[in-house]
Amino acid sequence: MLGSLNGFILAKWKFRGADLIFLETFFRFDELALAVRAVREVCDLPVVGLLTFATERPPHPYEEQAKIVDELADLDLLAIGVELAGRETAAG
Repeated sequence: MLGSLNGFILAKWKFRGADLIFLETFFRFDELALAVRAVREVCDLPVVGLLTFATERPPHPYEEQAKIVDELADLDLLAIGVELAGRETAAG
């Protein structure tokens, strides 16, 4: 799944003293889950994952955001977190 160049880069991190992989600023759970799977295909470093929720017109109702955080916990990550992005950050 993961491109060979990206796999090579991730594998080298492990041998250069990386202690963990930190995945952040994902606005969609499915993309974060895919990134976690990709990392685990090439190394066994612990993974930290953060989802970003927009504070202006959130893409999901707040109850759904809570459910998504529960799903994030099911990814068996070292730590999980949530970031809140205002209009400037979310728009890039």
